[in-house]
Amino acid sequence: MDEGPAGAYRRAESLLPRNFRNLIFSDTVQPVWLSGTDDFCYTVREAAGDAVYRVDSRTRQRTGVLLPGQLPRPEGTAPGAPPRIGDVVCDGATIAFTVGGRRFRWNPATAALQDRPAPEVRRPGELLSPDRTLAAYVDDHNLWVRDTRTDTGRQVTFDGTAEVPYAIGPDASTPNALAQRHALPLPPVLLWLPDSRRVVTHRLHQDGMRDAYLSQSSPPDGSGPRRHHYRYAHPGDAVVARAELLVVDMATGATTPVSRAPIDCPWATPLQTGSLWRQPGRDSVYHVDQSRSGDRATLLAIDPDTGAVTTLFEETSEDYVQTHPEFCHRPNVHVLANGDVLWWSERSGWGQLYLVRDGRVERAVTAGAWLVRDLVGVDETRQHVYFTGAGRENGLDPYARQFYRVHLATGVVDRLTHDTLDHDVIAAPSGRFFIDVRSDWKTPPATRLLDENGRDTLDLATADVTALRAAGWSPPERFSVMAADGETKLYGLLYLPGEGAEKLPVLDDIYPGPQHLAAPYRFPSATARWPSAHAASMAALGFAVMVVDARGTPLRSRAMQRAGRGLAAAEPHLSDHVAALRQLAGRYPRLDLGNVGIHGVSGGGYAAARAILEYPDTYHAAVSIAGNHDERYYNALWGERFVGSPGTVDYFARSNAALASRLQGRLLLVHGEMDDNVYPDLTMRFVKALIDAGKDFDFLLLPNTDHSLLETEDYWVRRRWDYFVRNLRKESPPGHVMSSKRPLRDAAMEVLYGESR
Repeated sequence: MDEGPAGAYRRAESLLPRNFRNLIFSDTVQPVWLSGTDDFCYTVREAAGDAVYRVDSRTRQRTGVLLPGQLPRPEGTAPGAPPRIGDVVCDGATIAFTVGGRRFRWNPATAALQDRPAPEVRRPGELLSPDRTLAAYVDDHNLWVRDTRTDTGRQVTFDGTAEVPYAIGPDASTPNALAQRHALPLPPVLLWLPDSRRVVTHRLHQDGMRDAYLSQSSPPDGSGPRRHHYRYAHPGDAVVARAELLVVDMATGATTPVSRAPIDCPWATPLQTGSLWRQPGRDSVYHVDQSRSGDRATLLAIDPDTGAVTTLFEETSEDYVQTHPEFCHRPNVHVLANGDVLWWSERSGWGQLYLVRDGRVERAVTAGAWLVRDLVGVDETRQHVYFTGAGRENGLDPYARQFYRVHLATGVVDRLTHDTLDHDVIAAPSGRFFIDVRSDWKTPPATRLLDENGRDTLDLATADVTALRAAGWSPPERFSVMAADGETKLYGLLYLPGEGAEKLPVLDDIYPGPQHLAAPYRFPSATARWPSAHAASMAALGFAVMVVDARGTPLRSRAMQRAGRGLAAAEPHLSDHVAALRQLAGRYPRLDLGNVGIHGVSGGGYAAARAILEYPDTYHAAVSIAGNHDERYYNALWGERFVGSPGTVDYFARSNAALASRLQGRLLLVHGEMDDNVYPDLTMRFVKALIDAGKDFDFLLLPNTDHSLLETEDYWVRRRWDYFVRNLRKESPPGHVMSSKRPLRDAAMEVLYGESR
């Protein structure tokens, strides 16, 4: 093992989340269902390369149809790098796929590999129709469509403008800066209908909104500074973005307006958040429409033929209504064949399922002081509703999802998995079997096929983490502590750098948002990101790293998530972190509470700065990255929904500028000049307040960098390491230069399209 600071930096770099794709294999599968059947193919990333397997749903047999040694190796592939495939389509006898931007078709029976023409390849910024014959995209504010068989494009709409474009999200939710920087088209915001001819989309109205600007100091082409214009609503603004829903026939260009007024979208449109969807087997398109502040949610059925809208149910709340415990997930809502509705609600204080009939709640389907997490599937013939839930069984971690079914008529709940792992479950189209990915924070994922009773019937994949462990990763320790109220049990992860007797400086890796967990119960993923994804690399530098889900975070009770809403302070989240530090120090004598740092990004950037201001005796150094330091000037949805209505909450008291005079420890503020989510002025307002108070601090403005922080990742990551090594470990940083670079365009494509090429 490497010795000294230089070796620690090399180990820390190897454990950056961007490198996990080369350290974790076979941790997820991507099922592709064969049309009209429960048979499926799936792709899995193996160490030797991608493989495709086919599963016969009747016999529960798996066949390898495309194995790593059979993949073509396109020109330009790096020596030793296994080829990776995408856009897999299975039919009865062959499989089509993409490698390196080229399309191939493979016949496993004859071992024949056909190099197909390029048009079938899905290009950046396109969404393919269900039958893959058409690809929708946006150009010059209008909808276009490309015939993938002939590679010919055609304009579909003609009245889109910069003020009122088609199929684009509001500026507040769309990573425009990242797309512009890499000349990548934004994917269209639309939903293809099963006929592969029509789409549900919207025209976006941003006229009348507040103007916002970003100044790009040093464009990559070497030109002079550039000003970029956006529209961006603050809490309390009279006008926010509006989405005008419509159905567009991509063959004729005919549009059918949806019979309702444009929808207020203070952050994103329904098609972006997943609250507008099509349910297989139903003619209607369904939409959970939320009021601007979120205090009302209405289930609507939209007839795509006529645009007619029918109200099925409405729920209101004194704060905000959720239909799924996590933000921007498809609602836990299902419309039954007889018109009844399964509806997820927190009306009891816990997220449970209810049966709605004729617009009224008929009865609870599930009940108790525990949480229904995901509505997985419904078998109406057997009257079974399948779901994952957490916190139901005593002795289990309240974040560990188990798999259940409930009988719709009797309310009898059957637990189908019987372990302590977390279960992420996907239903087959028939709802008669399920793909289950199980893991916990220390147990690598295993993917199994389950029958309707939860029994394992086939192994699909078992994660290979050999390279991850060889890189120096070891699992964190799961802990529970009491919150500052002395009543609420909190859960978290403690990353330690290994055995030893030396006292360890402590880093608090914080994210306070009500929409995300910071300390997930599941195993790290090769591709997924979460707020504390850098904790393992920070521990490799010789720190104990604490990650805890304090009050104000989701996936427990309604009261816990709403804790702090409406208060003129960043509490109780921070006091819970301080309480957790003190309790952990009592259990782990190596933890040095005389050397504690805190860091976070976005909402975590706000919290890290707030912590060193409010608790100077606890926190001695902080790195605050892309922080929304003054929520008066952050996006309207965040403030109005998660903070409270302006006029009822003292927003200035919540701003970090209000406490600038309290700064005692070392503070590094970092922001990207092209951040079109959390605008740089939110940090600059805090900077001004610190200057006015005569405080010393450190500040780093990152050119060409947006909220994803991709452009300058190597630099800001190393500067954060250096800051804590210098100020907490009292060592001189070794001047490390990152070596594991990843092409920025590939990383940008993953952010924009959810994949890399």
